[in-house]
Amino acid sequence: MTVPASAASLLAFVRRTETGRQDDSAYDTIYGHNERHLPKPLTSMTLDEVIALGPSWTKAYKSSAAGAYQFMNATLKDLKAMLGLLGNERMTPAFQDRLGFALLKRRGFEGYMAGTIALNTFGLGLSKEWASFPVLTVTKGAHRTVQRGETFYAGDKLNKALVKPEAVEAVLLQMKTGIAPSPAPAAPKRKTLMDLLTGWLVKTATTQALSTLTEKTPMNTNLLHNFLNIAIALVAVVSLPEVTALLPPDIGLAIVGLAATAKTVINVLRDGLTGLVKNQPPVR
Repeated sequence: MTVPASAASLLAFVRRTETGRQDDSAYDTIYGHNERHLPKPLTSMTLDEVIALGPSWTKAYKSSAAGAYQFMNATLKDLKAMLGLLGNERMTPAFQDRLGFALLKRRGFEGYMAGTIALNTFGLGLSKEWASFPVLTVTKGAHRTVQRGETFYAGDKLNKALVKPEAVEAVLLQMKTGIAPSPAPAAPKRKTLMDLLTGWLVKTATTQALSTLTEKTPMNTNLLHNFLNIAIALVAVVSLPEVTALLPPDIGLAIVGLAATAKTVINVLRDGLTGLVKNQPPVR
């Protein structure tokens, strides 16, 4: 089965959306990026091996999704029967692309390219196949009515759309016409509470430092300590994958460590080593 160029571009978009990766490492991905726990790379396993391991991945990681297209265990079983596969096929990138193309065809790829299926209808099929894809119009989802931009499976407390509906529409239009749509002007970014708080902290610390340097006033170490305490808390929060993953955990850990070290150094410079164990006077 040859994958046409139009389908290959859509499959590349699916890979990036489903795995967050643009290189061949996408083909070795399993749900939650837990592939490091596998005894060997997914691409060196056979189709039957992946099917056999699927239930254990569901138990350990909450999903059996595997490969560049995050094939569910039941989906692989369906594809094996539908394509007449033997099960001893290696899960190589080329083989996974073949399976991914079969899913596109099952969801209406040929009809969309021929003009017999509307863009929104094909988009709905894609959102049913890949939970990271949003629905393009308000529709009855798997668990409730879902709005444009939500995953078809909204309400299952597991899945969410990982790409904007406009991005999906742009890829589908370009795939069919060969013309890339003009990018829409970016909307001004609204400041979040974290942006405002961070700005206030930086402004306060800068003002205190300038006051110390220009007016020779004593450094407000209590203010600096509290600044570092809040900074540590902010860095810890934005480093959590469960929250927003705004900062890689290893970088967050390094920043927290440096901030904590800075607090200790400030104490020693201000009070000496014995000041680390003395009772501190109340702040007035």
